Amino acid sequence: FLRPGLTGLLRAAATSAAGSRSAPPAEGVRALRNPADGSWDVELRLTVRRGHRAVEVTRAVRLAVEEATRPVVRGADGTDGGRVTVTVVVTGIV
Repeated sequence: FLRPGLTGLLRAAATSAAGSRSAPPAEGVRALRNPADGSWDVELRLTVRRGHRAVEVTRAVRLAVEEATRPVVRGADGTDGGRVTVTVVVTGIV
């Protein structure tokens, strides 16, 4: 599950409507491109189901993201457009 889920987003919206000054939750997926060198930093925040090893899930997700971003990073002309750094953060277990 990507985090925050719908419940977290609704809770944050309700809290801000009530006048609380708490920081909004981090997005489940963030991708930032460094224009200087063309590199990408991708961060995923997710929750793992109980019974699944977090380390195996993070490795699988990281490999899947690297594979999925390869065509974008490589560029339309086939040249290497930069590197991708993928960070997977497990925020909980359900």
